[in-house]
Amino acid sequence: MRSITADYIFNGEAFFENALLVCSNDGSVLEFLPVADKSQLDTAEKFSGTLCPGFVNAHCHLELSHMMGKVTPGKGFAKFATELIPQRNWISPEDIAAVCVQADEEMYASGIQAVGDISNVDFSFAAKAKSKIAYHTFVEVLGLNPAVAKKMFDDGQKLKSFAPESKSLSPHAPYSVSAELLQLISGSESGSVITIHNQESLAESEFTRDGSGSVNEIFKMFGLDLSFYKPSGKNSLQTTLPHLSGDFHLMLVHNTFSSADDIQWARGQHDHLYWCLCPNANLYIEKSLPEVMMMRENNCRIVVGTDSLASNYHLNILEELKVLHKNFPKVPVAELLTWATKNGAEALRMNSLGSFEPGKKPGIVCLDGVSPHEITMKAKSKRV
Repeated sequence: MRSITADYIFNGEAFFENALLVCSNDGSVLEFLPVADKSQLDTAEKFSGTLCPGFVNAHCHLELSHMMGKVTPGKGFAKFATELIPQRNWISPEDIAAVCVQADEEMYASGIQAVGDISNVDFSFAAKAKSKIAYHTFVEVLGLNPAVAKKMFDDGQKLKSFAPESKSLSPHAPYSVSAELLQLISGSESGSVITIHNQESLAESEFTRDGSGSVNEIFKMFGLDLSFYKPSGKNSLQTTLPHLSGDFHLMLVHNTFSSADDIQWARGQHDHLYWCLCPNANLYIEKSLPEVMMMRENNCRIVVGTDSLASNYHLNILEELKVLHKNFPKVPVAELLTWATKNGAEALRMNSLGSFEPGKKPGIVCLDGVSPHEITMKAKSKRV
């Protein structure tokens, strides 16, 4: 058994001074106790800084960890995609798998306890199966042509069968998945969690409204005939979300160009929405950030992800929180940490993680340079 204290303990919702965390030797929480008498802390292990539950990286592409520095930053989503796609397999699957192991180990060392991870292929499966991190694998499915919806769904189900637990099928993005395919995925994942990239660029809504915009550059690169495509006349969220109904958690990722009207409308479409922020990737690709203050005002359930090393320099949640704190200093530090711990665990349906509550095993991270009032740019995280 371990009795642990620190300058501050963040329990998943709030900061506490003069508090004691009692855990079993395997890390399971036995008690979390704010104390009135400091002498009760005299025999505890004492750490400088803030203790918090392990982070949840709600959105990652581990299989792209070999792509760091391969894509030019700041050129917009279409240019990002047209540079990324031809280079995805610049090294062998075996070498990609080895890089995935390294990236996984670095995430764990930085304090990440759980990851919602996108997979288009099986290159990351071995790393995830052996990891100390709890993964939920989103097997990503694409297919804009309704004629291939069933085939793409079946292919996704086959890949999903090889993925380690837990796992679900998920659509890629509004500009790459037909209504028919969205409905097949939606109908297959009751009780689970699925995700979709959402409003990452203005171009995706241009495409869904009238078929215009730079997203067409991606289709041209593949030489695809889009004569079958019928734009909805609506933005990308309003085009997609009506086809994603059901008893599952739905995580919308990026939301860089989501508006208050979008959020209010979306709330009426789905009961279990989570809004994932990946600020370093947003800056890398579009040089823009979501309207975080507006999202808070509209009571969004916010979670935090890193995206991939194709669009980021780290797979480190604390680095994402630094960017959010710098750009949105009015957001309380406790709220930022909640997004990255308890909210993320709830979004991924990982109920044993995210907070210091008896019976949970969330991991323990010590944050140096993090207090109730500040996240310094030099802040670091380590496991306890």
